[in-house]
Order: sequence, then C-alpha cells, then structure tokens
Amino acid sequence: TYTDPARYRVEGGELIWDRAFGRPRNAVVLPAGWYLTNSSIPATVSETPDGRIRLDFWNPRADEINVLLTARRRR
Repeated sequence: TYTDPARYRVEGGELIWDRAFGRPRNAVVLPAGWYLTNSSIPATVSETPDGRIRLDFWNPRADEINVLLTARRRR
C-alpha cells in the first residue's frame, strides 16, 4: 500500500491522484466506494472481487511516466 498525502487528495468531492511511475508494471486500486472518471494514460481497468476498481499500467519506456487519475464517490 502506497501512502503519500502529497500525491493524492480530495478536492471538491473528487479524488485526485498524481504521481510518476518508474517501474515497468504498476497497479492502482481505488478506495472502496469510488469510481474512475479519468486516467491520463491508458490502463487496463478491472473490478476486484470486493468491488473496487483496479487499474494496471504497463510502461515499456526506460524513463518515468506521469499518471493523473481522478475518481468520484459512488452514490
């Protein structure tokens, strides 16, 4: 579990997650009760057995890629 309050926050009811990935494969699982509204780079989006949204990223480059995700609470 990654915790870094400087990289994610809630503004105006929207979860914003902004960080760079340096490894070839990365995964992000949104907190329970949230749905994805935007991903700045392509990802494979799936649902975990407990209903959370999972994004899997593949970075074929040798450098970092910046990722900006946004999400909203389910009603």
